[in-house]
Amino acid sequence: MDYSDNYISSSEDEYNSHHSDDERESPRKRMKHSYVDRITNLPDELINHILSQMSFKAAIRTQLLSKRWRYAWASSPALKFSGSGDLQDEELKVINNALMLHKGPIINLSLLGIGCLRDGIDPPINVWVQCAVHKQIEVLVLELECYEESYFLPQSFFVCDSLREFSLNASNFDLGYYVSWKSLKKLTLKSVRNLYNDKIHKIISGSPELESLILSDCAGFSRIIVSSTRKLRNLVISHQEEDGNDVDDGDKLEITGPSITSLDISGEMGRQYCELEDVSSLVQVSFRFCMTSSMVVDHEEYPQACQSMVLRLLRKTSHVEKLSLGSWCTQVLSLCELEIMPTILLKCKTLEIDLLNERSIPGIARLLRRSIYLERLTFYMDPFNYDQVDNVSKFSDFNGKNYWKSLERADFKHLWQNLKVVEFIGLFDETERTFMAEFAEYVLDHAKVLEKLVLNPGEACYRECQRSNLRHSNLFYVIQKLLSYPRCSRQASVLLM
Repeated sequence: MDYSDNYISSSEDEYNSHHSDDERESPRKRMKHSYVDRITNLPDELINHILSQMSFKAAIRTQLLSKRWRYAWASSPALKFSGSGDLQDEELKVINNALMLHKGPIINLSLLGIGCLRDGIDPPINVWVQCAVHKQIEVLVLELECYEESYFLPQSFFVCDSLREFSLNASNFDLGYYVSWKSLKKLTLKSVRNLYNDKIHKIISGSPELESLILSDCAGFSRIIVSSTRKLRNLVISHQEEDGNDVDDGDKLEITGPSITSLDISGEMGRQYCELEDVSSLVQVSFRFCMTSSMVVDHEEYPQACQSMVLRLLRKTSHVEKLSLGSWCTQVLSLCELEIMPTILLKCKTLEIDLLNERSIPGIARLLRRSIYLERLTFYMDPFNYDQVDNVSKFSDFNGKNYWKSLERADFKHLWQNLKVVEFIGLFDETERTFMAEFAEYVLDHAKVLEKLVLNPGEACYRECQRSNLRHSNLFYVIQKLLSYPRCSRQASVLLM
């Protein structure tokens, strides 16, 4: 008998001396019964939740757990099927049988990486979608591999009253003759290359309850108009490819939405200038996009065109409570700072800024002068947005060192009266460390009601510290400098997250 057996045996003797015969059961048996009972007696809601997190193949395997689980997948309201292009006959059979044998409603259906088969008949996807519509589908996720032709979903899907969320990833997609999604609240379209203005209009008009519209790397549209009677609150537009939106040279992306409260525009805008019309209800906005000179018809007008667009966007969103700007926008504002920038007073209380290099510093100073109600300021020191303003000679001689010390304190009098929290998030290279140290010293010395100055370098920076010894790391150097700076606010604290 090994050590573990001796331990269990002695534990059993001690247990028997204090309990009756009915209560005397070995720990091994009690553990076994307890484990089986826990799996078998889980509530239906928890079982359904577990199955909803699995692929269909993994869900099928759970039938080996116990009799209770044998057909649990057949009544699960969430099904997820994954493929890799055109499905084989056996794979088609599995999905067909799963939907045919399924009992009860299908609330959530995901078809991922499925090829659009076209052999003179409707592709199987249409049959599956029709089945889901019949079973009162609420959430549908389609990731289709359709590269040549436009894909047509069945008309019954476009009048599905139970649909609440729909996500589509397909290169070409056509709507039905009539769209009536009475319950749809969230729509996500990815990589749709033929998303023209009339399609967007048809979707918005036919979705009276739509609250969130996300367009990721889609092309073909130049106008999004949301009437004041619509409920659309959240609009996200992102472009990841260099060609941006597939429209004529010099075209613009026009957005009108008096009901929209949150707007996020990011990525490569291509040839499009962004224009906002009626966005009076906006509460938060994020501009993390860029426009390269190669996409502008007249390269000589590139800097002026960029300045004009960014200033118009800020003027239209000057009332928002939260403003987020990518490094390209702050560099454009730096051009304005080096020349002349019209007076724009920003009412935001929260400001987030991506810092790429020294080119952004004058633009950041301009923003802070105009943010008269600012309470929280966050810098992302290592943003994923890597874009910069192209070929601008005015930046060639600019040096950001000691820039903040050269500014007049009176220029930021409103900032010093309201700023409470400053955050630096991300890795610190030499340029970022210099900027952060100088700006932090400037803020600590002038901000009257500052409560916290927070450093959050991220996991990568901490791993570097572990390899190189904290005392010899850049982070330790930064912390030492921050703790040595004088503070205007008695309640100001320096925190390392």
